[in-house]
Amino acid sequence: MTTQARRLLRATGFLGAVFLILAVAAVASAPTASGGTSLLSGRAFADGVIARAVDEATADATVSREDMGPLGPMDDVLGRQAADAPPWFEQEVLPLAEACDLRALDDWSVVGFTMAGEVATVRQWVVASLEERGWALVETGEGATLAGIKEGGTCPWLLLSCTPVGDEVCIVVQIPVP
Repeated sequence: MTTQARRLLRATGFLGAVFLILAVAAVASAPTASGGTSLLSGRAFADGVIARAVDEATADATVSREDMGPLGPMDDVLGRQAADAPPWFEQEVLPLAEACDLRALDDWSVVGFTMAGEVATVRQWVVASLEERGWALVETGEGATLAGIKEGGTCPWLLLSCTPVGDEVCIVVQIPVP
């Protein structure tokens, strides 16, 4: 077995264990509704985030949900420019020079952007860029999602998806908080 195959096997095993631990922890600590049903649905999470954001926004000013965009006050906060990216992101993850509609959390643990082109071409560019930076990537089996690990650096693992949206491709990268 080659070194790369062993690394890939270790990466797959490691990510599988991480996902299993996260799933068990989420189920064990999941809040329940009054009927005893789990509130782990995406809709319940999104409603909670929007409600908290509106509460925070209305604490300082009189703002209604109708006065905000679809993501509430987060619409203004999440927009970024490539120059806003911390140096480690472009060095270790992906270059953002051609990124459009760049969105990122304050800690850059979740980054999303679009690129013009067909999904196969853009995905090939993304994979090549990550492999140049030392990432070992594997298919997760969930749609067009890839998982990657890397030895050394700020980011030890990542999850990546490339989804076609009209004439563009939406790329979302999730990494642990550095």
